[in-house]
Amino acid sequence: MKPVVILLALLVGFLLVCGCTLNGGTVNTSETPQPTVQQPTAVSQPSPSNAPKYQAGDIIDDTPRNDGPCWLVLSYDPETDMYETAVIFKHDDGSWGYLLDEDTDWDERKFIDTEYPAYIAHVELSDVTIGSSI
Repeated sequence: MKPVVILLALLVGFLLVCGCTLNGGTVNTSETPQPTVQQPTAVSQPSPSNAPKYQAGDIIDDTPRNDGPCWLVLSYDPETDMYETAVIFKHDDGSWGYLLDEDTDWDERKFIDTEYPAYIAHVELSDVTIGSSI
C-alpha cells in the first residue's frame, strides 16, 4: 500500500510542478486586447520555370523585328513539355495568317522559350489558312 501512496503523491506533485492545476491568479483587464491577424495561406502556383511561356496562337521569333516569317505556336503538351509549331507568313495586306503546308515541328519548351524569346502577335488558329496569301 505504501508504494501506491508514494506513487500518487509523486503524481500530484508532478501535476503541481507542471502547472496542470488551476491558477488562482487574477487576469489583468487593463491591457488592450490585440486583434489576431490571420496569415493568408500560400497557394501552390506553377513556378515560372515550369510554366509554358506561350499559348496556341502566339507568333514568336528570335528577335522582335516582325518583318518576315515567324513561328506560330499550335499547341503545348504538358506531358512531354513540348510545343508544336509551324512557320507562319504574312498576307499581302501585312496581316498574319497563312502556312505554306501542314508540316509542324515539336520542340522542347526550354528550347522554344530560350531561342524564340520575342512575342510578336497573337492570332486565332481558326483564322490561319494553309496555302498562299489571299
